[in-house]
This record gives sequence, C-alpha cells and structure tokens, in this order.
Amino acid sequence: MIPNKYTALMRNIVKRILKYFPSKNDAFIIKLSKMPTHLNEFSDIVHLDEANSIYYGEIPETHFYQLLNYIHEFKINASDAILEYCSATNNEYFLEHAIGNKRGLIAESFGDLRKKEVLDYGCGLGAIGIACVKKGANVTFVDSCQARVKMAKYLTEEFNTSSNSIFSTALDINSITKLKNQYDLIIINGLLEWLPSTKKASHTDALEVQRNFLRTCRTLLSQDGRIYIGMENRFALLYQIGHPEDHTNINRISIIDRRNGNRLHQLQNKTDYVNFTWTYEDYYNEAKKMNMEVEKIFGMFPDYRFPQKIIDLNNVAAQTLYDCMMLESEIFPDIGKYKEYINYLNTINVLKHFVYSFGVIIRKLPDA
Repeated sequence: MIPNKYTALMRNIVKRILKYFPSKNDAFIIKLSKMPTHLNEFSDIVHLDEANSIYYGEIPETHFYQLLNYIHEFKINASDAILEYCSATNNEYFLEHAIGNKRGLIAESFGDLRKKEVLDYGCGLGAIGIACVKKGANVTFVDSCQARVKMAKYLTEEFNTSSNSIFSTALDINSITKLKNQYDLIIINGLLEWLPSTKKASHTDALEVQRNFLRTCRTLLSQDGRIYIGMENRFALLYQIGHPEDHTNINRISIIDRRNGNRLHQLQNKTDYVNFTWTYEDYYNEAKKMNMEVEKIFGMFPDYRFPQKIIDLNNVAAQTLYDCMMLESEIFPDIGKYKEYINYLNTINVLKHFVYSFGVIIRKLPDA
C-alpha cells in the first residue's frame, strides 16, 4: 500500500496535469465561446413592431445568442444544448425555466385545446405555449425579445414540426391585430404587473394601462374565449409577514393603500410605484367591468413561475389548501411563524385570499 503522504502527493500531481486538459464542461464552454454573439437569421419570426432588438433573460445576452448559433450550427435539439449549457454553468434556474415541466403544468387546467387558437403573449421561452401545442392547439408565440421567440421556436419544433404555430415579436398588444386572428385562449403569464413600467406609465395611470391591455385582449377573443393571467397576489401572506414585495423589493408596499405605497416607492426608489399586482377580489371586480367573468381562480404552489401544485381555490378541501400553503414556507424558510399564521387563517376560512400567487381564467361574456 502506498503511504498516505505519497497518495496526497500523487493527487496533487494529477490535479496539476488535468488543468491542461479541458473537462467535458470546459470543452462545451470553449466550443460555445467560438459561436457568434449575434444572430442575423430571423426570417422565420414575424416582426409586428419595433420590439426586435430588446433582450431580457436568465443568462447573459452573449451566451443566449451563442446558444442559438450552437443549435443552428450543429443541428442539435435546443433542449440538449440548454442541458449542456446549464450543466457547464450550474444554472438550475435557466434549466427549469427553459425545459423544466413545471411552467407548463397550468395547461392541464385549460381543458380540451385540440384545434383551438391560443395566443401566448409574453411567451418567453414558450413553456406554457409548448404545453398547449402538445394538447393539439395552434399557438401564436409572441414576445418582445426575438431571441427568446427563436428559442421557443426551436423548442417547439422538437415536439411538433407540423403544427400551425406562429412565432412573432411585438411590444404592443395592439400589434397583434395585424395577424387577423381570433383566439380561444390568451395566456398572460408574469406580464400584467410589468406593463405599466414598460409603458412608462405614472402611478395614476398604471391601473388603467393594465385595464386597457385586457380590454384589447378581449377584442382578440373568439366567442366565449378566455384569458389566463399568472401573477403574484397583492395581499399574499408572505408580504404581510415580512417578505419584500417581488417587483419593488420594498416591505409591505403592496398591502397598504396604493397612494401611500407610491409615496414609499418615491422615497426609497425615487420613481413612481406602478407594478401593480391584484387581490382575489380584484379579479372579480375588474372582470365584471370588462363584461367578463372569473371562470376559475387557482392557487399556484409554491408560486406561479414553477408550480408543483395547482388547486381551484373555490373548490378545495381546507386540509389540501393548508398542505399546499406549506409548500410556500419551504421556499421562504427565513419567514418565521409561517405555520402559525396559516393555521389561524385556515381557522377563520380566509386562507385562499392569502396564497402567494394566483392563476386566473377569465371568460368573455356576450356583448350586450
């Protein structure tokens, strides 16, 4: 047996030698780095307005374009390229966002989608829209970032190369009218709360920007068409007991009067408070004003981004809702006494009003 001191010496020598030989992950990064950091070929994307040059994402823009070029150059599946990238960079968030199965879970709540026309507006990497394609829908994928639409197209084609899907860029919902389609379902996931800031609205205009957007969506719906909205709950229990509001990073800003919230936002961030989320009651009140109605309102656990459980808040046993709420405490372990608050709210039968995020289906009513 080799003495321990010699074993350690050999390990060090091997480590020094291996430094000169790229690992599998290093080899991938080296290969990726040789790809261009821009992409000129977007002829398969329908550009509806000036949104094309915008970029946002979970990884640096240069990496994203290198990934697109890698997929194009080597003719490989986008999901395989993303898996390689995330393995090399230890980026679990991008992996789940791009090819995980949680984001598309809500599609199971949309019912029969065979031959239905679906608009996934703000589609990102297309997870929900792709889940709808798998259910037989014709999906129009729209986003402000052409690179993300391109990736959504690559990912969709892995599952269905013969679908009637359309891939488009747009910055304004009114641009969708150029497609001259009517939709049985419009998906708005993680978008409504950001619209006022993208429109550079003031605090006093923010809610009306959201309303006008939904009114336009209604005009794009077929008879009895539906809109799906995924968003955090303005009155979430997590915000009540100390978790900073997600869009402002300010404690309790969403649960106080919005005018006072605006003063607080101006004090801390020097800008207007415009990223409004909605309460359980808001959906019912706002839908009624637009001649629509809430068909279903879901609790998304632990949140709407990567749900593990989706339950109908108006048709659920108290114990099931309690168990699902406990999923939230797992992703926010720093929030103390969470279980005690859940127990109390469950006792007085108001727990559904305090879930962290909602998934809401609102249905178009006939015009008067």
